[in-house]
Amino acid sequence: MKSEKNEMQEVILPMMEHICDNLCVHTKRTDIAEEELKDICADCEMGQYVADILNTYDRLNGRTDETKSRIVWCEDCEYCFYQKLTNTYWCRLCSGIDGDLEPWDGCTRGKRRKEV
Repeated sequence: MKSEKNEMQEVILPMMEHICDNLCVHTKRTDIAEEELKDICADCEMGQYVADILNTYDRLNGRTDETKSRIVWCEDCEYCFYQKLTNTYWCRLCSGIDGDLEPWDGCTRGKRRKEV
């Protein structure tokens, strides 16, 4: 397990603390003992939500470096088509990007044009 916090932990953990300390109805109750409050907190779904967010972030963050090299920018893709009539570019690949293409668009399904 990593010892340093990533940028998502820097955002999520203070949010969780704020929710638990200020918004949770159980922390404001005076009719329960501290041990009972600990049991309630242990059963709270907030910890699972935070874990899911952090795991998703870690998974996507790791995938980003892996797939960056597979991205084909639309301007370099053989499926990119220019329509003179509307002065727009669009993807001819049926599972490609839908709608008009912008210069910064790209995907991992494209195929690079052969260099001449």
